[in-house]
Amino acid sequence: MTPIDGELAKLGKSALSPPFPDAASISDDMLRQFTQSMRQAPNFNDIGGISETDIYVCGNGGNLFPYDGKAWAKIDIRTDAILTAMHCVSADEVLVVGENGTVLTGNARAGFRSLGEFFPGDYIWSVRSFQGRTYLGTLHGLYVLEGFSCETAHEWTVGRQDTGHQPRQCV
Repeated sequence: MTPIDGELAKLGKSALSPPFPDAASISDDMLRQFTQSMRQAPNFNDIGGISETDIYVCGNGGNLFPYDGKAWAKIDIRTDAILTAMHCVSADEVLVVGENGTVLTGNARAGFRSLGEFFPGDYIWSVRSFQGRTYLGTLHGLYVLEGFSCETAHEWTVGRQDTGHQPRQCV
């Protein structure tokens, strides 16, 4: 286990430190306390980084933690949305996406800002920056982020020209 692994393991185990009682001895109060501690557990959905001293993890409850080579520290991003994926474009630009079509951009040093919530009631499951454009993957399609709005990505077929599919504005 590397020092990074050890720190992540310690962070995850910290919320699960109470011993698990056997089923016969669980009271309603104990169950409520356990449920509350599980809500606070940093469930991680993605990890990315630029170097050994510039790594991020994101997860449920708006959890976003950077690692600076020495320690993990939670970033307050003013959301409790489930964060599903990220893409570390550079040391200055980290893209984070998730629940309600949340899109965040920034870094641990300068902070993160919201570009918006593009799919209320839905999730963005993947994000990538490629050739200067940011792509968002959902269960209903591939989108391109354009400033503070997004459009469906043009459909291209190998060996053919553009199919003529017109971009549409996201919600």
